[in-house]
Amino acid sequence: MNKTCIMVYGRFSPVHLGHGKLFVHANNLRSTESNSDLRIYMTDSSLPYSFKHQMIADYYPWVPEFIQENHASTLFGVLEDLDPLYDKIIVVSGDDRSGKFGEIIRKYNDKLYSFQSITSVSAGPRDNNCYSSTNVRDTILRNDFASYCSLMPPGSYGKNRKNFELLKAHLGVF
Repeated sequence: MNKTCIMVYGRFSPVHLGHGKLFVHANNLRSTESNSDLRIYMTDSSLPYSFKHQMIADYYPWVPEFIQENHASTLFGVLEDLDPLYDKIIVVSGDDRSGKFGEIIRKYNDKLYSFQSITSVSAGPRDNNCYSSTNVRDTILRNDFASYCSLMPPGSYGKNRKNFELLKAHLGVF
């Protein structure tokens, strides 16, 4: 078969600039890795799946075609589903998760699934450790639109205002 899956797995609750780094890094890997697919899996969270999907489409319009419509329950479940389709898996994550992801996915190779190669790579460090969904939610809870905008792609004022207000509603901030 000799086929590779470049995958991104996460809650994206909500999406921010750090997730954009993941998407770009994963897509760059896809373009350099022969016979590969890019798959993005969103897990369930307190934010509705459809809202997260739309928010990703707002900020990263090229990404939705790679989002898998089946809701990812666990990383292991996804890997088990991918087992018959791919020989090689590359999980792209943030620097803070890459080592732990790599350790755990390798531990269960040949137990829950069987890939010839399974690795986790970092899309790079968090810039000043600010790009996190927790920090985004904190800006919403403080009703701090300016700080929220600093965590989103530049030049997106209208999208930022729309998503900021929707996130406030989802988080019960009035």
